[in-house]
Amino acid sequence: MGDSKGHITNGTAFCILAIWHFFNLLKLQQVQSKSNSRTSLPVWFPSSPIRYLELLFIMVASSISFYMEVFTGSHHHGPLAADGSFLSEHIPHLEHAVFALAIFVYAFAALLLDKIPNPSNHAFTNSLAAVAFAVELFTFHLHSTDHIGLEGRYHWLFQIVIFTTLATTLLGIGSGESFVIGYLRSISLLFQGVWLINTGFMLWTPWLIPKGCFMNKEKKNGHSAVRCHTVEALNRAKGLATLQFSYCALIIVSLTLATYLVFVKARGLNGQDQSSAEGCDEVDAEQKCRLVGQ
Repeated sequence: MGDSKGHITNGTAFCILAIWHFFNLLKLQQVQSKSNSRTSLPVWFPSSPIRYLELLFIMVASSISFYMEVFTGSHHHGPLAADGSFLSEHIPHLEHAVFALAIFVYAFAALLLDKIPNPSNHAFTNSLAAVAFAVELFTFHLHSTDHIGLEGRYHWLFQIVIFTTLATTLLGIGSGESFVIGYLRSISLLFQGVWLINTGFMLWTPWLIPKGCFMNKEKKNGHSAVRCHTVEALNRAKGLATLQFSYCALIIVSLTLATYLVFVKARGLNGQDQSSAEGCDEVDAEQKCRLVGQ
């Protein structure tokens, strides 16, 4: 992920997953409010006709990311040098690959758990997702790439979003019925995707590099990084990154809130939705209404 292509590809996957979560969450909230039933918000949403479409998407996307990081992350087409040691320039890619592996393990385990009916599955699946995001946070916090320059500022801001995703996932273990927690988790996933895409463009597109800064090939690890000619230029570039982060947060919250209000109004006036919700009686409400992604 140490280039524009890696950031944009992974960011797009996060955005797709977040949008899927957000709209399924809205539908589930509407069904529950009309049927007066309350069930735990799922960590992942099944679909029809392929029930495990989301989990399969995660496994495929994480596998592609893992392959890109391990086998195409350097000009040597692999992480090892001729003597069998790890290439220093490939270490950042291996760090990214760890998170890809963690998210694959979560999705695969969630699929297996769904096939084994158990009351503790919801909490267990939430915990596995939390572990994956904890690995992501740990990886970026101790990233071997620059923590001082402009790239370090983008990574530091990214950790705030990862922490939000981790916190809401942990809160979902004990407060699985909270729509607000599900909403915050979905927009934090969307923010992760948007920020990765933004980082990919801002740090590896020559004409978007801030004034007074330039792309430099680092001798110590062969990693390309943005460097600035003066301290003033660096501070200006970091300030611009902070502004981008703030505006991204405001735009994402505003758009998702507007979408929520429009959705609630439209669904509330839809007689067909009301009649379908009334079809879910108290006995089988969970079975009929829970899987709104179908």
